[in-house]
Amino acid sequence: MRSTAPIENARELQIYHGENMKPILQMLIAFTLIVGVGAVIVTRSNSQQQQVESLVHDNDSNTIRGKVKRAKEKGRKVVNIPSPIPLYAEVDSLDEALSQTMAVVAMPIEKKSMLLDPETIVTFYRLRVIETLSQNILPDCCAPKSIPSELPSLNMGEIYLQVGGGSVTIDDVMVAEKEEFGGLRLSQQYLIFLSQNPSLSIAMVRLGAGGIFKVNDDSSLEAITPSIGSGKERSLNSVKSPLQRDLENLHGNSLRQLKANIKGVRLRQN
Repeated sequence: MRSTAPIENARELQIYHGENMKPILQMLIAFTLIVGVGAVIVTRSNSQQQQVESLVHDNDSNTIRGKVKRAKEKGRKVVNIPSPIPLYAEVDSLDEALSQTMAVVAMPIEKKSMLLDPETIVTFYRLRVIETLSQNILPDCCAPKSIPSELPSLNMGEIYLQVGGGSVTIDDVMVAEKEEFGGLRLSQQYLIFLSQNPSLSIAMVRLGAGGIFKVNDDSSLEAITPSIGSGKERSLNSVKSPLQRDLENLHGNSLRQLKANIKGVRLRQN
């Protein structure tokens, strides 16, 4: 008579494994469901968070888009916003300015205004650098940290200048903020004392409007500050800074004389 023990043992083994696999399969199914539900919750949560942030930006009275939304509700097409009061660096002489900045003769050839963040309008001037008089760049100081991706690439010998204010159009509403320095004229040459990012071709004027001079056709230098503002503001701007006084007293407000004197100093130092 053939023994049935091996068969019975095999059946018992199959039953044993089958019964032990059921909890494992149940655990795997439960885990899969939990992960799937979690992913849906996270996705929905992120989407809802983005919707909430967008809603907050649109309704927050401090944001540009919030102001635009309220203007549209009132049927207005133009929104004027006040300019923040900037803090500028001060220098005691032309030599100090030259030692702390990159002084260039440059010409604005293009400008673009945009939102830097939900509450800030800035304007970027594309400058063509004609001549560099000094090239002192202070590390990690007073310069923009990045170049917005919306701006076109620069050509050789060009740099971006970031200034506060400008005009942007959002949802058919123009938002205007008085531009820092009163706005620069395209195709006009200027002597500008720039504070440049050490690793990027972007800069700002940390000396304020007192660090920008119009270059006239006869090579004379003219401060732009007296033409900025009105009333009391113009009266304050008419007070000459140490930088303006040195350019006038030591160099006769002449770009040619300034360049010749700088060249002479470099020759004596060498």
